[in-house]
Amino acid sequence: IDEISRYARVTKGAFYHHFSNKKALLRECYLLQVKHAVQKLDEVPTYDDKWQELTALFSLCVDHIYQCKNELIPLQ
Repeated sequence: IDEISRYARVTKGAFYHHFSNKKALLRECYLLQVKHAVQKLDEVPTYDDKWQELTALFSLCVDHIYQCKNELIPLQ
């Protein structure tokens, strides 16, 4: 928590005001990533040709991963 607080330039008290522990912070980070991914997916138009739609969805996912590679938290 010390390192996270220092990096975020907040006090430990401020950290604990918003998050009960590191797991809670990580959970919020994942939820934010999911929210952004869903917003991107909602931007993909629907196509009569479902293969074309799947290709558009896949391209969007790959582009998102490439553009946000430094911000994403890998699932392990």
